[in-house]
Amino acid sequence: DFEAFLLVLYPKDFEGHDLSYEQWKSVLHLSTRWEFASLRKLAMKSIKPPTPYDQLLLTCAYAVDNWVLPALSALCTRAMPVTLKE
Repeated sequence: DFEAFLLVLYPKDFEGHDLSYEQWKSVLHLSTRWEFASLRKLAMKSIKPPTPYDQLLLTCAYAVDNWVLPALSALCTRAMPVTLKE
């Protein structure tokens, strides 16, 4: 988690960050915990949850309220039914 956080805090390239979903999730986690508002905002803008379910989990874990409706809508309108895990 901390390594991904530092990659964003001290980037080699200031034009963009080439982080994986898991790394952005770590940045979101630590920036929320440590109240780094600008890094949290960057993480929320940059993270690409692989599924609507993952987006909903992030919404609940990190209080990203504006993701609730899009995540629920995507879950309800996708062709694949909701699984037991979801």
